Amino acid sequence: MYSARGKGTSFSRKDSQAAAADSSTRAQAIRSVPFWILAGSTASVGMLSTALNFHQISLLGDAGLTPTEAAVMFLPQVIGAAAAGMLFGYLADRLSGRVLIPMAMGLLATSLLLASVLTPGVVIVIYAICLGAAGGAARSVVTTLLPRWFGVGHIGAIQGTATFIGVASTALGPLAFSIARDITGDFSGAARWYTILPVAAGVAALWMDPAKRPSH
Repeated sequence: MYSARGKGTSFSRKDSQAAAADSSTRAQAIRSVPFWILAGSTASVGMLSTALNFHQISLLGDAGLTPTEAAVMFLPQVIGAAAAGMLFGYLADRLSGRVLIPMAMGLLATSLLLASVLTPGVVIVIYAICLGAAGGAARSVVTTLLPRWFGVGHIGAIQGTATFIGVASTALGPLAFSIARDITGDFSGAARWYTILPVAAGVAALWMDPAKRPSH
């Protein structure tokens, strides 16, 4: 029994050492362009989806919905998030980050554009589904691409940094959206203004080269 445990522990340590040797450290990861494109993409989703959800009653109220009807629109978001999470989880095993990130950012940009032209009915439902789908897609993409690009030897530290950036962005989202609304005069203008973030992240992803890991 003791011998078997000893062998298992030794094997595990060898595996860990091999994984670490073939992986980027957190310091190396955060010096790479792909990390910041991915982190910026997920931060955009976190920031803007939180902002839109925070202001949802007012945003949809301006479009003609009652507070109760606006609250019901969280249900299509959940459905969109679940469906996109499964779909992008499937696609993540088959497509590169240069395709996955622009696709996820396309969903976010679409939801922002729809937020600027909301009308009662189908448009609001599609908006809610796209907003939820953007979040589901981003979560699947980031959890797949981080270990693919940087290995698993230090994935906890790298994931922790990415999570910190994402959480910080959600804290800033409602305030940033409120400032944009005050500048533009309404929520529609603020939504159009912030469309630049997912568009910029998606375009940047098309030009990155994630195959190049930081050198040790």
